[in-house]
Amino acid sequence: MGGTFDLSSLCGCGSDCADCCGISTVCCGPTIPLTLYADVNQFAPGCAVSTITLTYDGSTYWTGSGSFACGGACGSTQAIYIRVRCLPATTWELQTSCDNFVNTNNYGALVTVCSPFQLTFAAPATPLLGCATCASDTLTVVVYQ
Repeated sequence: MGGTFDLSSLCGCGSDCADCCGISTVCCGPTIPLTLYADVNQFAPGCAVSTITLTYDGSTYWTGSGSFACGGACGSTQAIYIRVRCLPATTWELQTSCDNFVNTNNYGALVTVCSPFQLTFAAPATPLLGCATCASDTLTVVVYQ
């Protein structure tokens, strides 16, 4: 057992494994990258889009955290935690939280595109649980590779 190898040869892509290898899910046949991105936007004109990097946790979720502009005239900022997973029923679920998942808001994908990978979610106009600053804001979240 004296041989050496690198992870890129295991993946068969000839580059850094994290950039080309991923996992297959029942929600999408093609391999989903280990790193995804989520554009978070308050559903209001003029609010800036925040991009949050999501990384696969090795078992269930792509997770990440950041902040987004919210409130009247988008003058406030709210911390947000995001998790995305494929449910056994072959649907994608977005979980958002403002308090590191003490309170969790769950949403099903409105639009799923597997290649290139993109999910679109809209949080309904209900309170974002655990969000002190922007509890009544409605969000759109687009997850992509």
